[in-house]
Amino acid sequence: MKIIVGILLMFFAQLCFGQDDLYKKSQDAMMKGDMNLSLKTLNDLLAKYPNYTSAYFSRSMIYNNQQNPTMALRDYDQMIRIEPANQDFLKMRATLKMNLGDIKGALADLTKRIELNPNNAMHYYDRGHARGSVETADLAACVKDYDRAIQLKPDLREAYALRGFAKIYIFTRTRKSNTIPANLVADPCSDLRKAKSMGDNSVDNMMRAYCN
Repeated sequence: MKIIVGILLMFFAQLCFGQDDLYKKSQDAMMKGDMNLSLKTLNDLLAKYPNYTSAYFSRSMIYNNQQNPTMALRDYDQMIRIEPANQDFLKMRATLKMNLGDIKGALADLTKRIELNPNNAMHYYDRGHARGSVETADLAACVKDYDRAIQLKPDLREAYALRGFAKIYIFTRTRKSNTIPANLVADPCSDLRKAKSMGDNSVDNMMRAYCN
């Protein structure tokens, strides 16, 4: 029995050494700028050990550097297959999907992050920002996400700024006007002023245009 246990321990030690040795080789090659060798080593590593998350991440970095987002996305898919509750991986994949024009897929990943951690203000901020970044934005949904982000993190100045922008865009989209009546500007302009008071200068142009 002791012999069998000893053999098993030796086997697993060799297995772990093989993984780490190949991964180190790939990282050394990457640090030296030899991306072809690094990529080949990572391919060999993943062929033998298909659940090595760090290898997928490193390979995705190479693919992104090579302007090959489709292959990078496949590696993000694998990373999430292995660690489906990893919120950082979901954010990375959502960002890449946004860049590829897959807004629906990006929002699904960002919504999954919220489901995993519904008390993280940045999760709502990120989804609101993603929703507002397309021409056909659901601005009302953006505002709701920023509302929740601010509720959870009252000092999140970017959320005040973007909530103010979204409210103004809702009005101008509806009324086809660049001038908002005084009785309607208080709410969005209070958001912009709040952001400004917290040091966000990105609101200056909108405040000059819409807020007296």
